[in-house]
Amino acid sequence: MSSSLRARVVRNPPRSRDTLTDIIGCIEVDIVAESYLYIGSGFKSMPANLVEELKKAIKSDKSVENLRSAISTISTRVFKEYEAPVVVKGRLVIPGSSVKGNVRSRLELSFVPKGDQIRACLIRAGDYPIEPPSRGMLGWRHFRIWEKSLKFIREGPCDYTRMQNVCLLCDLFGTAGLAGLIHFSDFEGPSISSAMPLSLPVGESLLVAKPGSVFSGHVMFMNVKPWELGLLFYGMGLRNKAIGRPVLLGKHKYRRYGDVKLGIVRYRVKRLQLSKLSSPLKVAVEVKPEGSVEGENLERAVNVALELVRENLENELVDIDEVKALEQIEV
Repeated sequence: MSSSLRARVVRNPPRSRDTLTDIIGCIEVDIVAESYLYIGSGFKSMPANLVEELKKAIKSDKSVENLRSAISTISTRVFKEYEAPVVVKGRLVIPGSSVKGNVRSRLELSFVPKGDQIRACLIRAGDYPIEPPSRGMLGWRHFRIWEKSLKFIREGPCDYTRMQNVCLLCDLFGTAGLAGLIHFSDFEGPSISSAMPLSLPVGESLLVAKPGSVFSGHVMFMNVKPWELGLLFYGMGLRNKAIGRPVLLGKHKYRRYGDVKLGIVRYRVKRLQLSKLSSPLKVAVEVKPEGSVEGENLERAVNVALELVRENLENELVDIDEVKALEQIEV
């Protein structure tokens, strides 16, 4: 392997979690579905009649073999039901962990080396290919979209339990043994009654959120610089305004089934609020501690924060339009 295909991850001691400094606050964010959207709970849905059948089987069958047979029969019927989305108090939800993973992985994949150094590790990366997998192989679409940041080998992921230094993104979002400085709430969407059953040609049946569905939540941050706040916006797909371009999120986001598309969303920043413990934020407009910004002033603030990202990370970020790239490789 050529050494030119390797990149050393830049790691430094993380900033203090025991003191409050720089910018502290939260932003109100919507995730707007541009296509069908499925965020799975990992569970199959089970109709009430099957629940009752299972209860009767447990009560009536004394033989272990008969009980196993009854459970096996019921299980095959459960498998054919629609896979359950994440639901909390009757509403569709995108867990904060899923949103965090989506934003963080987009940022990790946007970093490229400057010289032989790179600012971000791949926190969940194992041994990944640095050559494009053949069409049809696992991960081939993912690789071709993000090839510019995957065609070299990075050092292993950060782990604060084993090392005292971490990369920029692990400092911001956390890693093993180190709490993050940016936290995501769950994003609450429409009622489960609005979910639509969708059967896919691969034999899966899903309950999906319809296009136009809106999921609302908060992103809290502490001890960040103004340009790092801009980096958070960049990871949401924002480029020059408070609503981002389409990005990919959820199950089957890389697949297309004829005219049926899943996993296309936009992030929309609605309001930025600072804590009374925060330093003032000066990005086009000045937001004072306990102050907030929205509307046209928020648009200006987002735009300037993104300009600060470009100034601080010149030639270190690639700008990949993942939805457009996916459409091009599907042609």
